[in-house]
Amino acid sequence: MSYNGVGLRTARGSGTNGYVMRNLSYVKPAHIRERERQAQMKYAMLEEPHNKHPVNKQILLHEKKRQVEVKVMELRDELEEQGCDDDEIEEKCAAFREKIRARMETDARRLDDSKHASSHAKAMKKEKELAALKDAFGIRDNYVEGTSFDVDLQEQRRLERAGEPTSTAKQRQAIVAIVQEGRKEECKEGLEEGLEVEGETSSSPALSVILIKLVNIIIEFVFIFQRFVLLERIRVGTQAKNPSNEHQGQNSIEEPRQVSAAVVLRTCRSSTLLTFG
Repeated sequence: MSYNGVGLRTARGSGTNGYVMRNLSYVKPAHIRERERQAQMKYAMLEEPHNKHPVNKQILLHEKKRQVEVKVMELRDELEEQGCDDDEIEEKCAAFREKIRARMETDARRLDDSKHASSHAKAMKKEKELAALKDAFGIRDNYVEGTSFDVDLQEQRRLERAGEPTSTAKQRQAIVAIVQEGRKEECKEGLEEGLEVEGETSSSPALSVILIKLVNIIIEFVFIFQRFVLLERIRVGTQAKNPSNEHQGQNSIEEPRQVSAAVVLRTCRSSTLLTFG
């Protein structure tokens, strides 16, 4: 069938069903197949975890023992050429063997850094470096590369941590709750003590202030009473001196009495306002 003006208008007479299909019998050229194979190997190496094959410690131990025995054999050959006895040769070889082993244990790092180190020794050194790096960055042993970018997985882990807190988190929450309860009790006790002290201190000054005000009022009334008595004495003295002018001076005497009463009332009112005002 044609598409966009390209192809057969009809499948009639073409020997096909009109649909584009893949030719399964086609074989790609050799250079294309080699290129695709190398690309697949490259991607597979990038995706697979590093150090797929663990380090074989038995091989490393065997290599160290072999190095020791090689040096011991060299020493044995030298001693035999010098014509030493067999007992002396065995004794010197045993001492030399122990010396070489102790030196190799102390100089293990230098031997690993040497150019003649085996692939297993280099892999062991690399594992130690990676372990130190993981400890420095706080990476867990069960960490899988790429999981940090998995949003769903991170959300699931967050929900698990929120729903089921660890023992350390539970202990921390218990300690925080105890501290909060203790602070609440301390605040409550402090508030009650403050209220009691405030009540005690506030009641005594109030009574003292009221007593002071009452004393001031009494003093004011005493002063006013003395003044009123003085005015009455003056009025009585004037009447005794002028008995004939009693009717004439009646108005003049009543006027000072009214004035003195008004002065007394005004003074009492002002003193009361000043005292309780």
